Amino acid sequence: MRNLLRFLLKHHMLLLFLFLESIALVLLVRFNSFQSARVFQLRHSIVGSISNRYSNFSKYLSLEEQNRTLVKENARLYNQTKSSRYSLNNESFIDSSSMQHYRYIPAKVVNNSVNKQYNYITLNKGRVHGIDSDMGVIGPDGIVGVVKAASSHFSTVIPILNREFSPSGRIKSSGFYGPVEWPGKNYREVHLIDIPLHATIQIGDTVVTSGITKAFPIGIMIGTITDYEIKKGVDYEIIVSLSTDFKKITDVMVIENLLLEEQKALEDSTAHD
Repeated sequence: MRNLLRFLLKHHMLLLFLFLESIALVLLVRFNSFQSARVFQLRHSIVGSISNRYSNFSKYLSLEEQNRTLVKENARLYNQTKSSRYSLNNESFIDSSSMQHYRYIPAKVVNNSVNKQYNYITLNKGRVHGIDSDMGVIGPDGIVGVVKAASSHFSTVIPILNREFSPSGRIKSSGFYGPVEWPGKNYREVHLIDIPLHATIQIGDTVVTSGITKAFPIGIMIGTITDYEIKKGVDYEIIVSLSTDFKKITDVMVIENLLLEEQKALEDSTAHD
């Protein structure tokens, strides 16, 4: 209390001036229509600016939530597509029923590199979400990579921008397929190799997954052909512009092949016969 009184006594002239100025301003605005209108406009301008900022912030939060919802819905629709189901039809008995072949798990990229020879991606989903090693990973624009390892809540992915990963790609127009490799230079380009010389190659042709790599269904987008050349006189080496921009990727889906163990068991037993 003593400090307050000391402050008031010390600054009483300034406080009196501010008080009188406030009264004068109120009287000026109240009895002068022009000044009143200017203050009214200023007040509404300030309130409108604050409301607009709040509205934009609310829209941003709403877009984040909508994006999460769309990713989940996209995964649900993938799980219902024909590519995720295995037909039970055969020559002697036709049945319209089918069983699910692939399951798609949405995830977000939390770490990523593109400028190394052996790049890696980290996802915010792990074993508790159903993710395990050797599962394929795709993005909105096509192939991303394959899961290398998974902890309880995270997983690491070997992307196509890693010289250890070589998925099988197929030229969509002709059906010829071969390994897809990253030379380790341009993060937007990979090479499709071992394509025979009798194959017809056209600039702009689409390259997709062949289905030979067990982690991916057939037909997942890889990229488009931009150039090609003959290697060692025996086959083509084709330059493919990737459909996925790895510097922008944020949302992915991890693919679980529900029939993988059955296929592996059959192939292993056949190999040992």
